[in-house]
Amino acid sequence: QGSGGRAGGSVSGKRLEGTAVNERYICPLTKKNLSNSAQCVVLRHSGRVVTKDCLEKIIRIDMVDPFCEPPKKLKDKDIIPIRTEGTGYAARGNTQIKKKGAAPAY
Repeated sequence: QGSGGRAGGSVSGKRLEGTAVNERYICPLTKKNLSNSAQCVVLRHSGRVVTKDCLEKIIRIDMVDPFCEPPKKLKDKDIIPIRTEGTGYAARGNTQIKKKGAAPAY
């Protein structure tokens, strides 16, 4: 029995052991890696996660969820943005930490 996509599990019979985390999750349409640095959305009808770039260039043209059988029409409320927290690197964004005064002496 696989672990359903967790480390060491299997998806469609393919072992994920030794696969980098950023290679485990891909956009089902564009096959691009999904990561903290990629803006992603969830399509409510199918529950699939796609990149925002894929949404804008492919899905928004017809506003149809291509993963449903038969394809279902999408409304703006059916597109749920996923908030990204960061990549783990301190250099993300324009946030800067400035020192104010000296540290207290103990």
